[in-house]
Amino acid sequence: MKAITLVLFFIINVIVLESKVLPEYLSKPCTKLTKHYQDCWLKVLREWGPHLLKGIKEINFPKLSPLHIPLFMVNRSLNDYVTVNAVLKDFKASGYDTTSLKSFQLDPHNYIGSLHLHISQLLASMEYDVSGNIFTLNIENAGYFKGIATDIELLFDFKLKPVDKLGIKYFEFDYFYGNSTIGNGVIKLMSKNNEFQPVADLITNVFNENPKRLIDAVQPIYAESVGYFYGGLAEEVLRRVPANEIVPE
Repeated sequence: MKAITLVLFFIINVIVLESKVLPEYLSKPCTKLTKHYQDCWLKVLREWGPHLLKGIKEINFPKLSPLHIPLFMVNRSLNDYVTVNAVLKDFKASGYDTTSLKSFQLDPHNYIGSLHLHISQLLASMEYDVSGNIFTLNIENAGYFKGIATDIELLFDFKLKPVDKLGIKYFEFDYFYGNSTIGNGVIKLMSKNNEFQPVADLITNVFNENPKRLIDAVQPIYAESVGYFYGGLAEEVLRRVPANEIVPE
């Protein structure tokens, strides 16, 4: 009986180790010995683009067209003048089909990389519950948000590190930093409390007059949220796909 158990354990391990997670319809990642390695990865990722928009359940990547996030939280204080605590619910965004891949770099030996994306236009809506302050403006309100942002630049720097899980190597992030800029945008805030609507309108007007000014005021919070959000999407993929499928020999 013990011998049979050992044989079954061996067979199961072989099946797990030999099975592939990346679906066959995706272009194969570039091997470490591939000539023009960075160009190869650019080609692969661009070919993955339409599949990423639809979502790839085999690697835990959500549908992007449209994207739906049930819950997202932000809690950050920059200084005495800028503090934001927010619970965002039912976040929906469309427009990822206007995304273009500008650059991608990955060193297949030390696993340091960077990614630059451009999104022409993104439409978003969500329910929010926010408290905090931006300079002299105190904010404590719940309501609904709708907005359009254009010419969005997304920049990421990261480093992967291999970890062993039950005899199989996976990647985790040693670090993942995000940053973003927005060319222009228009928003609308609808407060659940009618008494707060004038303040919501003031924030709306300040943003719509000069989106860059308000985003610059909260840039560290914005950048951290971008990194946390998109890094979380990538982490789900890394948990699912073995390292040797992402960076094959």
